[in-house]
Amino acid sequence: YTVDEENVANYNKEITDNHDGSFTITNTEKVKVKVDKKWIGKVGNQITLSLMNGETVVDTKTVDATSAKQGDAKTWEVSFEAPKYGKDGKAVVYTVTESAIEGYTAEVSGNQDAGFTVTNTSNEKVKIKVDKKWLGKVAEKVTLSLMNGANDVDTKTVDAASAKANDAKTWEVSFEAPKYDAAGNEIAYTVTESAIAGY
Repeated sequence: YTVDEENVANYNKEITDNHDGSFTITNTEKVKVKVDKKWIGKVGNQITLSLMNGETVVDTKTVDATSAKQGDAKTWEVSFEAPKYGKDGKAVVYTVTESAIEGYTAEVSGNQDAGFTVTNTSNEKVKIKVDKKWLGKVAEKVTLSLMNGANDVDTKTVDAASAKANDAKTWEVSFEAPKYDAAGNEIAYTVTESAIAGY
């Protein structure tokens, strides 16, 4: 003989044959753990999230853009179901981790009850090249600033050592800076030059 039980919402069932003509049906209450995955900057291809009970991996899911919230390609939704109580009968406190993604910094916030948010911020850099051309006499040095709006991101002072090969009147300068701002928008950089007497 075998026995079965209709599924009960929010419970896992386990049926054990006691081999003495009796069966034990154990119902374990489940908890749903929701995770929002937010992208700051460029959206990645896929992520792997793990539901953790202390140091123990309870479940792992790999998801991609098909998990995006409707109307929001930069937020992906993932959920886990797991036992609410441990073998000791105490409620399990779950956490979430993400496998590292090259080019991103990850931060996990939230909790099991309210849901977790894993935010990935792009570390992508952009290189800005500047050619400084002199018409007439070449000055001794020039100071250039890379600007994000009114904010000075980087400043470099260069001299004739930066001249292009075979062109003493064109100096080359390059800056490297984050491609995205804190809100995930691509930054439109500008370059300014400190005043030079006589020019």
